[in-house]
Amino acid sequence: MPSEAPGGIPGSPPAGDGYERNVDEARSLVAAAYPNGVTAELTFDAGSQDYSTAARVLTTQLAAVGITLNLVPVDSTALYTELGNQNFELTLAITGPLTPTILDPLIYQLGIMYGWSGADPSTVQALFDEAAATDDTSVWADRAEQISDDMTATGSMYGVFTAAPIWAVQPWVSGFDPYVYYSFSPDGFSVG
Repeated sequence: MPSEAPGGIPGSPPAGDGYERNVDEARSLVAAAYPNGVTAELTFDAGSQDYSTAARVLTTQLAAVGITLNLVPVDSTALYTELGNQNFELTLAITGPLTPTILDPLIYQLGIMYGWSGADPSTVQALFDEAAATDDTSVWADRAEQISDDMTATGSMYGVFTAAPIWAVQPWVSGFDPYVYYSFSPDGFSVG
């Protein structure tokens, strides 16, 4: 979530134009590169509704451009074993950090998910180190954008969507201050 959005993440880059979506062009590019089509396996945690939903959405969207996904639902233990052994073609990873700054999901991506991709982490690690060395949120935003660009350019990871939680709170609940990333602190709010 961009920093200027309500409930935005401190240090996030400003909102951009979003992803370009051109199904016809994508279908044409896939057909030119792979005349016989493309089939890949997508390994995901079947115990998570978020992962299962994302897998179904990706399957439908990629089928529209000529890419067939064979879904491989596994439990979380099997998923992390397969990832650790780099025994996968594609996988889903959903970042759920604990602190509401852009550095938290970045450290998770670099420390855990990036290693699974087999990509060289030196460039993104240097960018993260520059961000972590300052409290300047504009530097965080700049380095986060550069990290995202590098990950996209190397094909190691792709950002697919950002889920913005919507909270419903009854009138008798006071002091509820949710963080982004689906988490909140119970300190300071009361019911009654």
